Amino acid sequence: WFVAEGDGEAIYHIFATASHRPVPATREEALERCNRWNNDFRWPIAVVVDRPDGAGHILVGGHIDLQPGVTKELFARYTDRVVCGALEFWEWIATPVGSPAASDTHEQS
Repeated sequence: WFVAEGDGEAIYHIFATASHRPVPATREEALERCNRWNNDFRWPIAVVVDRPDGAGHILVGGHIDLQPGVTKELFARYTDRVVCGALEFWEWIATPVGSPAASDTHEQS
């Protein structure tokens, strides 16, 4: 999702879910993996979202305040970084912990 909201639509949000991607089997494991990602990488952030029905999902993304003004280049670069990072997150989380294929290629914080 690409959303602008708030006063003057000054807050730009980019968030993604991937219901077709493998995820950890339990909420606790999903939370641990998201926390590990957030500790190792600046963006996008990964969170576990609980729903009233007891189900949950992982949401990956970020937001930026546009009110101070941004260049087209910064807007495009931020969008690209968050979208590419979200794709990398879904690859990363699908890789079993400790696997040699779990090497981190995403730009670290």
